[in-house]
Amino acid sequence: GGVHFLSDASGALRELQHPGQQAAVDMWIAARADSFIGTQESRFTAHIQLERGWLGQPRASTEREFCKSWVEGSTLCMAPGYRHTARRGSQHDAMRL
Repeated sequence: GGVHFLSDASGALRELQHPGQQAAVDMWIAARADSFIGTQESRFTAHIQLERGWLGQPRASTEREFCKSWVEGSTLCMAPGYRHTARRGSQHDAMRL
């Protein structure tokens, strides 16, 4: 796989009339990606991590976060456990489409 950006999709951004629509598309893509690394204290990250848990994504592909501050030799920054629930939502089956 590679890194892809929504802005690279021909004309896709012109179809989104409101900034919230682009955020929703970004979250939808991030929730279904092979892996996701968010940022600490971000609500955007928290919602993506929750959605990934509901979709049944592996915890290891979701729990890493960029640290607010990190000192070499310290532990990696990880999301709180409650953000990746074992309880799956109804959208879990929809992901397989």
